[in-house]
Amino acid sequence: MPKTKLKIAVTSLFAATAATMWGAAWSAPAMTPQALAEAAFQAMGGEKLAGLKTLTVDETLQQWDPGESESVNDPLKPDWGKATLHENWDFGRGHVRNEWVRQKASPGMRNYSETITPDAGYVTGIDGNGAVTRRATGTGAQSEHTMSDVRLATLLREQERNSVIMAMHAHPERISDYPAQTVGGKKYPAAQYRGDYGSFIVMFDSGTHLPAAVRTRDFDQYDGDSNYDEALSDWRDIGGVKLPYRQLYTLNGVKIFDVAVSKYEVNPALAANAFPIPPALQGKAAKPAPMGKVPYQWVIRRLSNGFYLDTDAVYSDEGDSLKLTDIGPNITMAVGASHTQPRNIPASRSATSFSPITTSITPAACAPMRRKAPPSSWARATARSTASC
Repeated sequence: MPKTKLKIAVTSLFAATAATMWGAAWSAPAMTPQALAEAAFQAMGGEKLAGLKTLTVDETLQQWDPGESESVNDPLKPDWGKATLHENWDFGRGHVRNEWVRQKASPGMRNYSETITPDAGYVTGIDGNGAVTRRATGTGAQSEHTMSDVRLATLLREQERNSVIMAMHAHPERISDYPAQTVGGKKYPAAQYRGDYGSFIVMFDSGTHLPAAVRTRDFDQYDGDSNYDEALSDWRDIGGVKLPYRQLYTLNGVKIFDVAVSKYEVNPALAANAFPIPPALQGKAAKPAPMGKVPYQWVIRRLSNGFYLDTDAVYSDEGDSLKLTDIGPNITMAVGASHTQPRNIPASRSATSFSPITTSITPAACAPMRRKAPPSSWARATARSTASC
């Protein structure tokens, strides 16, 4: 080979090798959290999304509650059936109207509606398996009551979850960096958003730039601090706005809700009475509870299964207290809450309580027991833990 050609070949080989080595050592800088959020906003429609004023949604939900399962080996058995939901959104006023049809624990359905505003919440119809809170006026389908402060705070947070990209676009100063997160075995770049009603970890699909999942860190009565995720998929274009037709909610990877949207309507003209507030309850509703005081999973999952007693006292109606009923030798039942607690008092005068719901209720149940039989030592047990009373 002539020297000139050999020199050119060697030079080209060196250049190619150097370029390969440089490419392996250098990659484009990661997007800032604000850039991730803005890319998602643009992917969802940009100015079209910014022009979203009203929205209606029709959906079906399959529901589960792992804490109420028949077996620790299969937390999804039994499920809590299917529910249907119609939503009206007014983004300008921050108002949402939910119309629910949900199964009862016993045969039958629960038909109720929720009107949610930033300052108050109202319920019409039967939203529980049994008696409604004593705040309610009317009976049956005409029953009406104000929401408790923790229920309102929970629902406002879940509304914020489902509009978080719009909120991030409006308030980039609330966005901060966050390590990449994994959902469903896949790793995503992430950003954190400090909202009005919750702190959200938003994960983004690097290919489409759409939000892949929205995570909150919630306390669970059995599992402690947990990942509560909404995974978003089946994105479709509706009038220039991309919206997810499937939303899968999981707690530490275990299914809670599987939502299938059948219809979105973008910027519909809503009726003047689309967000009714019962006249008799006007001005009587509680403000949302502070973020640090809200048992989110307690509210979300008991609204699903119908065992939620809509009260600021959480476990019992306002003004109620736990009462003791003897049901056998050395066995007393603590009643008066949304669930009962059997208690065993052996001759040693130590006591054990078995709570099917949460250890949080056990101190309240201990008080009347101490008055009845002050023990030398106490223990409490849940399905998965034991601790001193």
